[in-house]
Amino acid sequence: MKGFLIDTVSAAGPGRVEQVYNAIRSEVIYPLIALGFGFALIYFLYNGWMYIRNVDGSDKKKYQNGLLYGILGLSIMSAAVGLVSIIQSTINSIAR
Repeated sequence: MKGFLIDTVSAAGPGRVEQVYNAIRSEVIYPLIALGFGFALIYFLYNGWMYIRNVDGSDKKKYQNGLLYGILGLSIMSAAVGLVSIIQSTINSIAR
């Protein structure tokens, strides 16, 4: 069981694993990451706008938290791009 993944990758051939991963990455993973970036950016901009617009200060803390969560979402999406890159390099090194 320890070498199951490596044996499976070796049996499939070096080019096939890369082709499957590249197809999944370009058709599923990157669009989901872009969608996540879009939602996080819109959330951040909306809370920033509402924070600036809220002059009386009744909901300032709510919008401050929204700004923080928007930044957190953008950071998570950036980390996801890095994680996809690490997975790609790992698959390339195993497949060759």
